[in-house]
Amino acid sequence: MDLSSQVAAEPLEVYATSPGVVGGRRSDSFGQKVTDVARWADAAGLSGLLIFTDNFSYDPWMLAQYMVERTEAMVPLVALQPNYQHPVTAARLVAAIGRLYGRRVDINLVTGSHAADLRALGDTVDHDARYDRLLAFGQIMLALLDGTAPVTHHGPYYDVSDAVLDPPLPAGLTPRLFAAGQSPPAIHVARALGATTLVNPEPPKHYAGGGKRLHRTGIRIGIIARDDHDAAWEVARRRYPRDAAREQRLHRSRKAAYASSTVHNYTESRRTPTDDTAEAIYWLHPLRVSFEYCAYLVGSYDEVAEALRTYRESGMCTLILSPPQEEDDLHHANEAIRRAEAR
Repeated sequence: MDLSSQVAAEPLEVYATSPGVVGGRRSDSFGQKVTDVARWADAAGLSGLLIFTDNFSYDPWMLAQYMVERTEAMVPLVALQPNYQHPVTAARLVAAIGRLYGRRVDINLVTGSHAADLRALGDTVDHDARYDRLLAFGQIMLALLDGTAPVTHHGPYYDVSDAVLDPPLPAGLTPRLFAAGQSPPAIHVARALGATTLVNPEPPKHYAGGGKRLHRTGIRIGIIARDDHDAAWEVARRRYPRDAAREQRLHRSRKAAYASSTVHNYTESRRTPTDDTAEAIYWLHPLRVSFEYCAYLVGSYDEVAEALRTYRESGMCTLILSPPQEEDDLHHANEAIRRAEAR
């Protein structure tokens, strides 16, 4: 059995994304929105919710606890950036939520890409060195959570001697680990830690017929699916109307804001003549005109299912959906996912 057959035979893990604080705006309704989305994810049977971390968001650990207290089974997928905590602190928080609530916390390791965030925190480490630091962070945290022996690590970023996690993480609650990024250093970190690489995918056609491979990778993508192709596009156009001036403003701000050109290159390199037309399935427009951070699949259930099947056969093992705007968004996405898995 080849890799694609093995991956397709394994259950697909599906997460959604928690709503973010858009453009730095905070409101009294944000807590209710977070609660709603967490409960929608629970009701839809999703694995959990990705929680972002950056200088203008709420602390992801606070949101994780907030969601756990208001749901039955939803697993927080917490983005961890070394600038915000020591790996011993991260391990203690995972164990504390496990002991207090009997719930697993999954981890997405990130280096941070907002240039302004890194400057504000006095972080002058270059791109590749940030991944070296991330690897050390993950190694220490995982060793502590494993708990089989005291942890010692001496390196340029952390100095730990005979550290022990006490009280330890309860059995059966070991986090699923992700590492964000698709550069060679990011892939090295994922492999070294046994983590799932998490990326923004290219259009499905690039993976069809034995093209590019995802190799047990998680992808982030939005889904707007309905019974009918035109009905899906009506929803898509209503939510993300054309706005050339806004697109240019966001294009300039993203190009200037990111420590790497990942997001800028992502939008530009994947631009195709049809990706803003109703004939497309893979749609970048929401990324260009809104505070979205991934492309969308738009179309009928069967059209979206076919795109997902292509990713799946290429090695995709985890799907992380964009923040749902309505509860029905997750049910519609689940229908497309169900059809893709049935094939």
